Amino acid sequence: PIKPNDNIEISELPDGTSVLKIKKTDLKDTSPYVARATNKVGEVDSKINLTVKEIKPQILSDITNVTATRDEPAQFTIKATGNPQPTIHWYKNDTEEILPTNQDFQIVHDIASDTFILKVNKCKPEHQGDYSAVVTNSGGTIKSKKGKLTVTKSSEFLEKPKPVDVNENQLAEFHTKVDGFPTPKITWLFDGKPITPKDGFEVQTDQTNGTSVLTIKQVTPKHDGKITVKAENPTGSVEETVLCSVK
Repeated sequence: PIKPNDNIEISELPDGTSVLKIKKTDLKDTSPYVARATNKVGEVDSKINLTVKEIKPQILSDITNVTATRDEPAQFTIKATGNPQPTIHWYKNDTEEILPTNQDFQIVHDIASDTFILKVNKCKPEHQGDYSAVVTNSGGTIKSKKGKLTVTKSSEFLEKPKPVDVNENQLAEFHTKVDGFPTPKITWLFDGKPITPKDGFEVQTDQTNGTSVLTIKQVTPKHDGKITVKAENPTGSVEETVLCSVK
């Protein structure tokens, strides 16, 4: 006998009609079904054949672009139906298939809501690109739109410059280290104006690790003032101002 479960309902109507309801049919539900009515004087059967047709996958909600913060998670979501239940393959830049064994990602299928999810566990710059999905069942195949993953991180200081007290004719250095993605542009200012080599300033910046050093090889009284370092990228900027005090 068929028993009720999450997908099957059996109910009795006031007029004595018995109803068997299959909420979501699958190809395996194709079969003859028999309704048997019994009482103390006998029984009677009613037979009907159920044929479940293949339905090509259909995308109900497609992929959209995602902007994520570096080192934070992100996800692409697609909602698709079909009969039998479709499977999905995820791709980056059309050709690179994302396999379930890839530790950078999680592939999730919520059967109840027909939702497929690709999770990026921890976004890195190398994860940027166009993501898409191919949804397949025995009835056919459909391809999703492309969703672009953009990874960013606002500029921030890992090391701020410190104020300097220095005697005339001595060396003065100001160090900073910044982080962000895209890599922040570092600018040094003196009393609010961009520094120039002719004023005795020298800057060495390493974009690969975000470090920058402002050097005054021979301090003079004109170097007494405010030193500002500014780091900026498309997602934001930060700045820090310290004093250069010449004795």
